[in-house]
Amino acid sequence: MRCFWSGVFCCFLFLTSCYFPGDVPPVVDHYPLTAGNSWHYIRTITLYNFRPPSLADSLPYTGVTFTTDVVMQGEVSLNDGPAFTCQTIEHENGRDIVGYDYYRQVNESLRIIAYTGGSVPIYPQQSLGAQLRFGYGGIFSSSLPELMDRLKGGSQSPQGTGGDSLIYEQGPVTSFIFPINIGREWDYRVPQYSPGWRMHKKVMEVTPVTVANSRFETYKIRWYWDMNNSGFWDTNMVAYDYLSSSGVLQREFIIKNLVIITSSTSNLAGFCDSRESYVAQSMTVH
Repeated sequence: MRCFWSGVFCCFLFLTSCYFPGDVPPVVDHYPLTAGNSWHYIRTITLYNFRPPSLADSLPYTGVTFTTDVVMQGEVSLNDGPAFTCQTIEHENGRDIVGYDYYRQVNESLRIIAYTGGSVPIYPQQSLGAQLRFGYGGIFSSSLPELMDRLKGGSQSPQGTGGDSLIYEQGPVTSFIFPINIGREWDYRVPQYSPGWRMHKKVMEVTPVTVANSRFETYKIRWYWDMNNSGFWDTNMVAYDYLSSSGVLQREFIIKNLVIITSSTSNLAGFCDSRESYVAQSMTVH
């Protein structure tokens, strides 16, 4: 979180809460993939800035909150070599949505190799039903969490529906390149290998994050999208990861000018903005 101050507290906060350029930056040279490591997050999605304002009254909800557990389960052998298994469980209205991602360290890069359970789960309790649909960049869904997962996953369409089949990524999907340092950047997804659009990440700054009353120095890593593969970054969509040596502790995902249309006629109902956040509440990291 960024530092804010006012009045007589200016000097105190500046000296105790901010990262100075001359300070020794945190060392993040690998991701904590050890079996048994786990993170418990609160995931919140909020809609705001409706145009027209009356559009908010037409929606069954303007925000959803549920919990997410991520657990490292150890190393397994895939057809093309070993990989680390990461289980993700979304707890949504009494229903658990389970998925698995398989990671591999390739030189300095941590890559997603494959997944099962669908990288874009279905959220029936958070659907707009048959009345309205959310959209951005030509992609539409009656489920806001599903739409956001598809945009973050770089896919025009859902890549799975909860089955157990192992689906391999096409080409390198690079989550992080180590060691992390300010200014480092890399392509996350490249369209000639992965269906969809180009996605990019860049390390912006060092920012403190608090989890369970403990403070961590994290690298703030920005996500970029080129939805049209035009060579220009999308200015209405941005995400940030807050990465420490203990893993990702927070994530923010903001979309401006989210489109809302009618399902039956695809007529434009209006626009709104959205914000998604993952915030770690507790974790066990060895």
